[in-house]
Amino acid sequence: MQQLLRIVPNAPGSDGLTKTQGTKVLTPAGEELKGINRIVLTCDVNDVWRAEIHCTIQPTDLSALSMIYRPTGWQRLKQLFRDVIGGFRLASEARGG
Repeated sequence: MQQLLRIVPNAPGSDGLTKTQGTKVLTPAGEELKGINRIVLTCDVNDVWRAEIHCTIQPTDLSALSMIYRPTGWQRLKQLFRDVIGGFRLASEARGG
């Protein structure tokens, strides 16, 4: 399995407990990742440790995100309602009402 990141905890305190503040997340090149808000470590019996890393990002290009647009259920319902009401208006205008 390829190593993606390395989590390095802070040194234990005088009470023997390791505090989370000071934990570093390093790339394979040894560079520290900044903006880490949370690290969740999990494991299953007879499996490897897994890390879920939460961090803040600053996107520079949102053009790809703007292409992926899916209206919500309410937006689809609202559009359907507009289409139906618009159709009734056109029909009533055709009858002269």
